Amino acid sequence: MDKNSEIKNTGVVEKVANGAAGIIIGVGCGSLLIILGVALSLSIIGAIFGIPLVIIGLGFIIGGPLAGFLVRSAECPYCKNKISIPFGRKAIDCKVCKKRLLIQGKRPVMVE
Repeated sequence: MDKNSEIKNTGVVEKVANGAAGIIIGVGCGSLLIILGVALSLSIIGAIFGIPLVIIGLGFIIGGPLAGFLVRSAECPYCKNKISIPFGRKAIDCKVCKKRLLIQGKRPVMVE
C-alpha cells in the first residue's frame, strides 16, 4: 500500500470517528434535553421552559452528527502534531507549537 492510499484511508476513518463522536454527543445531550423538557412540560408553567428544551434537544440530535462530519484532521507542518480543522476555517493555531496555520484547500500551510 503506498503513502497516498494510506492518507486517503486515514481520512475516511477520521471522518467516521468524528461523525461517531458527533452522533454520541448529539444523541446523548439531545436525549437528556428532550427528557428534561417533557418532564417540565407536564405542568403549565414548566411548559414555558420545557418546550424550548425539547426543540433544542432535537437540534442537538440533528446537528451533532453534522458537526462531527464537518471536522477534518491534518498534520501541523511545523511540529507534525495532529490538528482538527473545523469546516470553513481559513486559519487555525496549533495547540502544541502555537504557530498560526493558513488553510489552503484541505491542508494547513506555514505562515511566513
